[in-house]
Amino acid sequence: MTKYWMGGLLVATLSYGCTEGRPVKPPVAPMQQTSVSEPQLHSHSSGAVGEVIYQEYVLMQGTGASLATGKNFTTNVLFGEVRLLPGSLLHAKAGADYPTYCTAAKVYTRFVDDSPSDIACFADDDGDGWFDRVQVPSVKFGSWTDSEGPHYQLGAVDRHSQARQQLVYLGRTENSVKIGYRRIDENGDETASQTVEYALAAAGATEVGYRKLRMRIDAATNSEIRYEIVRGF
Repeated sequence: MTKYWMGGLLVATLSYGCTEGRPVKPPVAPMQQTSVSEPQLHSHSSGAVGEVIYQEYVLMQGTGASLATGKNFTTNVLFGEVRLLPGSLLHAKAGADYPTYCTAAKVYTRFVDDSPSDIACFADDDGDGWFDRVQVPSVKFGSWTDSEGPHYQLGAVDRHSQARQQLVYLGRTENSVKIGYRRIDENGDETASQTVEYALAAAGATEVGYRKLRMRIDAATNSEIRYEIVRGF
């Protein structure tokens, strides 16, 4: 087994064995998702102005597929195009009749749009390492379209999702602090942001909240904040 980095993704390439002349394929583990909090809840932490002081994202682990060549792959689906880059991750889909792998990020772009609008799934009908069909959930009620390729390889995947929610410390003004919130999607694009100002208690810790999140501020200056996240988003 060999390991290498590709597009920020750790992939362990699995070699195929052989039994009586027949290829032995590695086991396929559907992607498992685990929620991650940084820093961990109830830990005493500190951060500087402009830094992310708390974030939540998903850790994905399981079997993934990636392009076997270093070239882009494109295929048309109705009035748009699916484009896979060499570093694209496709994760195993649970419960599928055929080996099926779906992208985590949006890779389907309609010809009249400028940005990707949906994910894509690929199926390997005969398990020969080449995808035979492609599906875009929002197109033609999610029906499948024949596709010639691409050639792919399987590997064990341990990947942090791009999608996340974050808090950023924006500093202190007199007796109040400013904290920014932002939400980032799987493509790394910021989809929401807001700045909230909180009055500091005259003495002791200050309890503040944003949505379901609860944070205790122990001390804050124009350069640093010391705090504890009591409950996440």
